[in-house]
Amino acid sequence: MMSRAWGIYLIIAAASAAGHLSSLRSGFVSDDLEFVVQNPHIRKLSHLPQAFYSRAYYSSSGKFSIYRPIASATFAVDYAVWGLKPLGFHLTNLVFHTLNACLVLAVARWVLTSHAAALLAAMLFALHPMQTEAVTWVAGRSNTLFLFFSLLSFLAFAWWQVEASGDGSRFTVLGSEAMGQCGASSALTRRPQLVGDDGSRTSSGLQRAPWLWWASLASYALALLSKEMAIVLPLLLLLYALCFARPTVTGDEAWK
Repeated sequence: MMSRAWGIYLIIAAASAAGHLSSLRSGFVSDDLEFVVQNPHIRKLSHLPQAFYSRAYYSSSGKFSIYRPIASATFAVDYAVWGLKPLGFHLTNLVFHTLNACLVLAVARWVLTSHAAALLAAMLFALHPMQTEAVTWVAGRSNTLFLFFSLLSFLAFAWWQVEASGDGSRFTVLGSEAMGQCGASSALTRRPQLVGDDGSRTSSGLQRAPWLWWASLASYALALLSKEMAIVLPLLLLLYALCFARPTVTGDEAWK
C-alpha cells in the first residue's frame, strides 16, 4: 500500500517536471530584471538579513515597496550557486512547482474520498497552462513559495485535528482558537479546547500533538513572508475545520 502511494507521487512529480522542462531554456524576462538581474542586494549572502527588515531589498531601484523576504532569500541563494545563469533560477522554480503538485495530491487525498479524483486534481494543477507563468517567470516565485508553505500549513493543521481527538470521538475546535493563526497574540497564548459529542471539554489538542500545531503555525508564518496573500489562510483552515474535517480517523489512516 505504501509503495503504491509513493508511486502515485512519483507519477505526479514526473509529469510536473516533464510538462515544464522547457522552462529551463528560458532567460530572464519582465520583472526578473528589476528583482533579480539588476538587484545588487541578492549578490552577497551577508546582505540577506536586510531582506527581513527592509522593503527596498526586493528590488534593484527600491521603488517597489514589497516585503517578501523568503523569495528574496531564495534569489540570493540561487545567485550564490549559479551567478546570473537563468538555468539555476528556473530550476528552483520547477522544483518548488513539482513539490507543490505533490502537496496538492496529499491535500486532495486527505479531503476527497476518491483517490482517482485526487490524482486528477493534482495532475490538473501540475500541467494546467495557468501554471506556466509561475514556473517560467523567475519573479513569480513568491506565488510558488506562498503556496508551498500554505499547503504544508494546511496538512499540519488537518493532521493535528485528527491526532488531537485522542480517542477518535468527533470534536469541534472552537472558532476563536482555530483562528488563532491569524496572528493575534492573545489567541496564541490560549490553548485550544476540544468539545466531544456529549459537549464535555477534553484535554488540549496542543498536549496531544503539539508539534503539528506549531508546524502549521510556522509554515503559515513562512507563507506570509513569501507573499502577503497568505493572510487569508486561517479563514480557509477554519472553513475546513467546520465543513470537511474527518476526525474519526487517525493521521496515519488518512494518508492510506
